[in-house]
Amino acid sequence: MTKTLKIRNRSVDDNFLMRFREINFGSFHINTPKFTYDIKKRDYNLKINKNIFGFNELYRTIKANTLDKLLLKSNLSDFNYPFNYYKSKINPNNEILMCFLNYEPTEKQLFPSRKGLEFLLDTSYEYSNIIPLIGINELHNNLNNKNFKNYLDYLQESIDIINTLNDKPIIGIIPRIGYNYIEDIINLYLKNEILAYSIDLRNATITSNHQLLRNILRFIKNAEIFDDCFIYIQNPNKGRQTKKLPIVFAKDILSIGFGVDCFGVNHIPLKAPPEYYEKIENSGERKLRLFIKNDYGYHNYYEDKDLNANFPNDSYLSFNSLRENENKSYTIKIFNMEQLGLETLNIQNYIKNQDVDKYLKSKSYVKEEDIKKMKKVKEDIESDSKKQTKIIDYFQDI
Repeated sequence: MTKTLKIRNRSVDDNFLMRFREINFGSFHINTPKFTYDIKKRDYNLKINKNIFGFNELYRTIKANTLDKLLLKSNLSDFNYPFNYYKSKINPNNEILMCFLNYEPTEKQLFPSRKGLEFLLDTSYEYSNIIPLIGINELHNNLNNKNFKNYLDYLQESIDIINTLNDKPIIGIIPRIGYNYIEDIINLYLKNEILAYSIDLRNATITSNHQLLRNILRFIKNAEIFDDCFIYIQNPNKGRQTKKLPIVFAKDILSIGFGVDCFGVNHIPLKAPPEYYEKIENSGERKLRLFIKNDYGYHNYYEDKDLNANFPNDSYLSFNSLRENENKSYTIKIFNMEQLGLETLNIQNYIKNQDVDKYLKSKSYVKEEDIKKMKKVKEDIESDSKKQTKIIDYFQDI
C-alpha cells in the first residue's frame, strides 16, 4: 500500500491557482509554494541563505548499457559513492530528498528490463524520502498508440515493485506527451492511491505548455482530489532569450501560478546543431544570467550595467564575491537557486495577504499575457468542475 500524503490548505489566492499549503510526507513536511534545491549544488564553501533549504532533488541519467553493466557487478560502491556523498549534505531530520533517475533507452528497447527496473527503483528508494518513478529519456518523441499500453504496464510494474516493501510516498511521473494519454496515466496513479505528481517539462517553459497543465489540472479537479494532491514541476526552462532585450523573462518562477506546489531546476540540455554550441562556446560570457526577483528577469552578467545596483541585499553572496569567483557559471547557478528559493517564501506571504495580483504586476519582466494565462487557468478549472460531474470517487477518508 502506498503511503499517502496529508495536506492542509492554509490560504488560497483569489486570482490564481496559488495555494499556501502544509504538505506532510510521512514524518517530513514543507510549506508551499517552495523551490526545490539541486543537491549537487549544495556547496559549503559558498555561503547562501539557509532559509531556502528543506526540499531537495538529485537528478541522474543512466544509459541502458551502463545499467546492463551495473546488474553484473558484485560491488556497487563506486556507483553508490556520489549518491551517498550528496545525501550526506542534507539534514536527515528535517530535509526531504527526491532522487530522480532517468533511463536512457536504446532504439530496440524503450523500457528497462524487469531486473534493471528493480535496480533503478531500489536506488531511488534508498536515496529518497519521496520515491519518484523512473523517467524515460525522450519518451515524448517515442510514445505512440502502439506502445502506450506498454508504458502503462511499465508504470504499474514499477509501482508493484516499490510496494513490495514500502513505507514512503510515491511520486508519479507525468511526461510531456500527447494530450490523449494524460488521463489514462493519472487514472492509473489514482487506482494505486498515488496523489503526488511530477510533471516533466523536458526543458520547456510552463507558459508554452499551459494546455498540457490545464488538461492535467482539470482531470484532477474533476476527480475531486485537487486539494489532496501534490504537484511538482521537473526540468522547467527558465525562459527564452529575446532579440530585443539582453534580459530573459523568468518563466520558471511562474510555475506556481498554474497550481504547482514546487518546482526545481532544468537538467535537460538544449538540443541544437553543433554550430550553435560552437557559437555559445566562443561567446561563453553571454550565457551567464542572474535571476533578479525585483523584476523577474534573468539579467546578463556581462551586459547589464546596472546589475550591481540591482543586486539583492538578502543574498549571502555579494556581487564582489561573485565577480571575483573564477567559476562564475557554477556560482551564478547557486545564486539563482538561492534567490528563487527566497522568492517562493515571499510569495507564501503574498498568498496569505491576497496580494499576489498586485505583486506580479509590479514585476517589469512578467508579461501581461502570462498573468492572463495564469488567471484563465484558474477560471477554466473552476468553471469546468462546476459543469461536470464527479469522475472518480477515491480516498474518502483522506
